[in-house]
Amino acid sequence: MCFNSRDSFDLSSASKPEIVIPAKLYLPKNQNKKVPLLIMSHGAGGIFNFHYDYKDIFLEEKGMPF
Repeated sequence: MCFNSRDSFDLSSASKPEIVIPAKLYLPKNQNKKVPLLIMSHGAGGIFNFHYDYKDIFLEEKGMPF
């Protein structure tokens, strides 16, 4: 899944072309009711293994899409 955006670090970004931001969506199994969605963005260092621990906590233990 991807989202279109602009460079939020540039105050004149309105005149900049759009950029594409890749994303992953994890959905809980056997969930038929509405539940909150958690959106998490990593810092400048990228995604590390402990980020997937958060996914497991919210998706598998709490039943929340992540």
